[in-house]
Amino acid sequence: MATAYARGRSIGALALFAVLAACGQSNTYVAPPPPKVTVATPVQQKVTRYLELTGSTAAVSSADLVARVPGFIHDISYSDGQQVKKGTLLFTIEPEPYQVKLEQAKAAEAGAQATLKQAQNDYDRQAKLVTTQAASQATYDQSLATRDSAQANYLQAQANTKLAALNNDYAHVQAPFDGIVSARQVSVGEYVGGSATPTVLANIVQSDPIYVNFNISEQDVLRLRTEIAKRGLTRDDRERLDRHAAGARDFPEP
Repeated sequence: MATAYARGRSIGALALFAVLAACGQSNTYVAPPPPKVTVATPVQQKVTRYLELTGSTAAVSSADLVARVPGFIHDISYSDGQQVKKGTLLFTIEPEPYQVKLEQAKAAEAGAQATLKQAQNDYDRQAKLVTTQAASQATYDQSLATRDSAQANYLQAQANTKLAALNNDYAHVQAPFDGIVSARQVSVGEYVGGSATPTVLANIVQSDPIYVNFNISEQDVLRLRTEIAKRGLTRDDRERLDRHAAGARDFPEP
């Protein structure tokens, strides 16, 4: 038992010595490795300066499509928000009455033309006869008046035909220019054009080209004009740059 006790004392002494020896060690600072540096050779080259501005777009053309003749909506030939070309049929307003009136006007014009032709032939005969005194002056005057009246009626008939053709065209509402048509404001079967206030059917907006509106500071304007003067640009060149600037958000300085 004494031997075991002595052995325990020896182990404890060794552990204490190890602890004391460890406390005697010093911490030494070790510097980190040098950083990796990328080296590039400077390059001199021409750089285009840009002037960035904040603006808003606006349509060059925008129009309300209205009913120019009264009647019921017969057909709607486009989809809301559709891109259409100039002359595309969009709305049809009760076409039958206007087609019938156009045919009536054409028939009346043909009758007036035939009457004028007959009156002109009679006038030509009377004009020859009156020179040889084979016809009285009164007969000649009457023939002249009949011819002139027939000619006036023919002109009136032509005007009526043109008016009927216009109304027939108005019954077919077409796109006045290329653009996007808004949502319809009327439905098939709805009566339109019957009041003093025109009935708006839809709206069309031109999408190409468009305006770009923005504000530029006076300092930038003066700087741009100075650069233009230095480069010796003409007024036409300046207008060309203005048109280019109006069509782009970011444009190079001259």
